[in-house]
Amino acid sequence: MAQRAATTATITEPRPRERPILPPMKAERLLAELNRIRQDVPKDPKDLEWFTVHHVFCFVSYNMAAFQKYLDEAVKPEDEPEA
Repeated sequence: MAQRAATTATITEPRPRERPILPPMKAERLLAELNRIRQDVPKDPKDLEWFTVHHVFCFVSYNMAAFQKYLDEAVKPEDEPEA
């Protein structure tokens, strides 16, 4: 009868992570901040500041999926603001 060579499997310890994996930046968080800024500006459709912030808010809110995709690609966890 032929003998089989014994095989040994080596189990390696997983490498410790340097930093915890953080959830991605959420578009809703930025939209909420943009809305807060929009509400701080006195409503005046003739004022360029209000007009700009208002329409950027509307555009982003209608395109949340695209904005979230952009954030996923462009913002690294270490680049995110604290809160």
